[in-house]
Amino acid sequence: MFLKRGCRRGFQEFQRWTRGRYVFRWEECKTEMINQCRLAAPMIALGLSQEAFEIISVVFVGRVGALALAASSIATSIANMTGLCIMNGMASGLETLCGQAYGAEQYHLLGHHLHAGVLCLNILAVLLSFVYAYMGEILIELGQDKTISLEAGKYAKWLIPTLFAQASLQPLARFLLAQSLVGPLMTCAGIAATFHLPLCWILVQKTSFGFTGAALSTSISCWMYVILLYIYTKFSSSCLKANVPLSTQPLKVLATFLRFALPSAAMACLDWWCYDIMLLLCGLLPDPELQTSSLSICINYANINYQVAAGLAAAVSTRVSNELGAGNSLKASNAATVSIILTECQGFAISILVHTQRRFLGHIFSKDAEVVEHVATVLHLVAFSSMLDSTQGVISGIARGCGWQGSGALINLSSHYGVALPVGACLAFLTPLQAQGLWIGIICGLVLQVVLLSRLTLLAKWDQEVACVKFIESQGGNMEPSDESDALILL
Repeated sequence: MFLKRGCRRGFQEFQRWTRGRYVFRWEECKTEMINQCRLAAPMIALGLSQEAFEIISVVFVGRVGALALAASSIATSIANMTGLCIMNGMASGLETLCGQAYGAEQYHLLGHHLHAGVLCLNILAVLLSFVYAYMGEILIELGQDKTISLEAGKYAKWLIPTLFAQASLQPLARFLLAQSLVGPLMTCAGIAATFHLPLCWILVQKTSFGFTGAALSTSISCWMYVILLYIYTKFSSSCLKANVPLSTQPLKVLATFLRFALPSAAMACLDWWCYDIMLLLCGLLPDPELQTSSLSICINYANINYQVAAGLAAAVSTRVSNELGAGNSLKASNAATVSIILTECQGFAISILVHTQRRFLGHIFSKDAEVVEHVATVLHLVAFSSMLDSTQGVISGIARGCGWQGSGALINLSSHYGVALPVGACLAFLTPLQAQGLWIGIICGLVLQVVLLSRLTLLAKWDQEVACVKFIESQGGNMEPSDESDALILL
């Protein structure tokens, strides 16, 4: 009897705590799952098709020679770290602004935020182009091999047009995603990737461009992608309400865009750069060739897993921001709950697959028996971290949908650079674990990241989130510093 009363009281307390936060009804959850899967599937395909650009380039450059492959790999890696990572991160600020504007049916703000994002990212592209232009000299100053550095510099120069393509592509993608128009994104990406294949072959194998033809082909294909998306947004009836003429209004909402874009960029860069630093640390371990090869293969599999989580994150970011903009706090909280359920299922499935097929997965990338065996030992840890990585990726999507990028950036900073890197370095260099120690550090960082992000989500006051969104909308999407203080008081 005592146990029965205790259970009843506990359930009543749970109902009281969840009132206004989460409402578990099967029909609503089923509908929400369908909506999120409908959004996530094309976004996953989009991410994988964009990965195809790099894979196709590597295949053709690899046939030119080892020097060309090494130079293009270094140039592409640095270009992604300094260009794509920052562009993608800043454009993520539009997931909050465009999603909430669409949910509130303030379609004109969608267009103004898009123009503000394109303007800001093009200015950023001008600054980053100097890094691309002088990449060879920068690498030499950092002590890299002179021959490889000079060839990498040549390759990077032909990637400069890609920077400006990304400055338009990333905001356009968020603009369409906020309206749940993911089909055109996937279709245009597929067309551009298909076009990239023969173009890359022609420029690399049949012209005097040589291996730099792959970079030129990437730039042309990216611009083709941008043009296709622009044609769709300009002439499609689905985007008619959000198409606004050029005006000075984007300058007025620029401060609001930067308020969300800069923390979004910090979130993305802090996450991305942590893995690159881990690879650099691997090069300092005994037998660096074996350690670096093994960790690099494991990171590739972690990235593939993250593409799935990123698709789910984009879906929940859209759903949460749309519902907050529409003033539906309960639907926003339910969308967050459903996304976490979906990602736990996805993460568990990936973990089981990686664990059971760890030796086969090593054979895909290498025929060296020692490398395959070492990869299998690290993939034990990757299998466990996959679920954590999927969870943090999706909760980060919830954070973007709510506009919590500032908190997310601080969490990423503390988890990756306060825990993951120090713990990983200590285990790698002070114990016999080496590369396994680095990955254990990543797991420790992911645990802290998931705990802090989960706490942020569980303690969310969704009604106050709606009030904050309404306040921003009442300012016409333009928040001055004093307005920002008033909005924070609402929280």
